[in-house]
Amino acid sequence: MRRSKGFTLVELITVVVVLGVLAVTALPQFINFSSDAEKSRLKGLEASLKAALDITYSKAAVQGLESADSACLGGKFDETSVSCPDGGTLIFYGYPAAKESVLNQVVELSDWAVSEVGIGNVVGIAATEDDLMQCYVTYSAATSVSEPQIRVYADNC
Repeated sequence: MRRSKGFTLVELITVVVVLGVLAVTALPQFINFSSDAEKSRLKGLEASLKAALDITYSKAAVQGLESADSACLGGKFDETSVSCPDGGTLIFYGYPAAKESVLNQVVELSDWAVSEVGIGNVVGIAATEDDLMQCYVTYSAATSVSEPQIRVYADNC
């Protein structure tokens, strides 16, 4: 009698069907990974911004600038243009101003799309320009009555 080597057609079809069922049930989990990754990336940016704010405020407090409506850390302040022309960090009430150039001094934002909203009050930060209206972080400048606000909008990632 001959010994057969290999699998029968029925066995192969059964394996393909079982793998197909497993793929269909596991696919939704894999599709959601990119959304979860983007949300985690935004949460990481939020944590980085909060740490940078704490450090900046501490430096301002050491120099006695934490209550100044506008000043420069590490440079001369130009009252006419409300800027730090020699490279210092522009602060409002001890915290970084809501400007892309200022935030880039305290947090590395080269991999992010940044958009200034309004007149220096809010900065939107997202992974791409397209995400600036649906999956992003906002930074609102400090005022005389409130600390800066960092909000994550990750519902539409």
